[in-house]
Amino acid sequence: MRPGALEQRVKEQTEILDRAVPLLKAGGRIAYITCSVLDEENGAQVRSFLARHPEFSLQPPAELAKALGERAAIFGKAARCRRKAS
Repeated sequence: MRPGALEQRVKEQTEILDRAVPLLKAGGRIAYITCSVLDEENGAQVRSFLARHPEFSLQPPAELAKALGERAAIFGKAARCRRKAS
């Protein structure tokens, strides 16, 4: 990764997430998915979004999968989810 690339990507992701908010219908959801394991792009980005948008809440992956109906099984096989240790 070139110097400064992560910071630029995080900035772009922040802008995309914030632009998505007014596009949602009432009760809509944002599924935020990245292809990295870096906290800056994942946990930190989600925490930052939730701090800026307290009207949203983190939902368990299984809850999101329910919205997919029969496609949930396919999604479940493709997704790699990890619970944060308490």
